[in-house]
Amino acid sequence: MTEGAGLSAGCRQVIVPARSGRAVGVSRGDQVRVVDSDGHQVGDMWAVDAADHERWLSVSHTRDRCERLFPAVGGQFCDQLGKPVLTLAGDTSPGVHDMLFPPCDRWLYESRGLAGHPNCRDNFLAAAASAGIVLPAVPDPVNLFQNSGPQPDGTLAIGVAASSPGDAITFIASRDLVIILTACSVDYPPLNQGHCSPLRVEISPRGQTAAPTRLPALHQVLAAWRRFVRFRPEVGYPGDQPPGELEERHGIVAAAIEGPLEPRHPVTLVSDHDLRPQMPVARVFPVEPQVCITPPDALP
Repeated sequence: MTEGAGLSAGCRQVIVPARSGRAVGVSRGDQVRVVDSDGHQVGDMWAVDAADHERWLSVSHTRDRCERLFPAVGGQFCDQLGKPVLTLAGDTSPGVHDMLFPPCDRWLYESRGLAGHPNCRDNFLAAAASAGIVLPAVPDPVNLFQNSGPQPDGTLAIGVAASSPGDAITFIASRDLVIILTACSVDYPPLNQGHCSPLRVEISPRGQTAAPTRLPALHQVLAAWRRFVRFRPEVGYPGDQPPGELEERHGIVAAAIEGPLEPRHPVTLVSDHDLRPQMPVARVFPVEPQVCITPPDALP
C-alpha cells in the first residue's frame, strides 16, 4: 500500500497483480476507485463490514433493493439486511459489469483440465485471511468490468471485458469496510481478452479525491453519464461528437455546463434524478481532458 505519484496527500494506492487478490481497509465516506490499468480486465470485488464480519455486500439483496442487474450511478450496494454498504459514485467505463456469476474456482479450471490454476475464490480466501476475516461461505462478488449480460433467449453471453486502459469505477463507503479485490484469473478467451493484467485501487479520504483520470475526449465522459439535466449546444469542445449523435448513442438527454468555456475552466456535468444532493458530480477540464468524479461534499 503506497502513496503513488499523482495521488493527493493521505490517498492510498494498492496494486492487485494479475491472478491475485488484495484486501484494504476503508473508512466511512472514503472514495474507493478501481482502475483497469491495461484494459479488458475483470475484477471480483467484495466488501465486508469492518466491525461485523457476518455482514457483507450481498449482490442478491442489492439486485432486490435496486431492482436492477447492477446499480445506476447514485445507487447503493446493500448487505444481507438491505443496509447500504457502498454507493456507486461514478463510472468512466462503458458501464458493463456483472452481479450474476460466482468467482472462478479450482473446480471450474479442473473441469477444463487446468488443475492447480490460480482462481478468484482461493485468492479471496487468502486476501480475507490476511485481514483477519474468515467467513462461513464465499459470497458472490461484484464482477467489475465483466461483460456477461443476459440475452433474450435466457442465455448469459460472456464477452471480452468492455473496459479500456485507464477506465475506472468509483464508490463511496457507507461504513467502515474491508474491500477485497481480485484480478480475475481467467486467462483464456474471451473474458479478459485471453490474458490477465493488474488492477489498481485508489482510496481517498472523505473530502479528498484521487488524481483525475486522463481521457482523450469529452464524449467519453458523457458516455459514462446516461442522462443529464440541460444541454447548452453553444458551448463547444474540441473532439466532441455532435449533441444529436451523443443523445442517440448514449441516451443522453442534456448536460449542464456552468460558465464560459475558458482554458482550464472546470465544466460541471450534473446527473439526473432531480439533482438529488447525494448524486455525484463529474468535473471535466478542457484542453487536457480529465475527469474526476466526486461526491458534492468533497467539492471546494
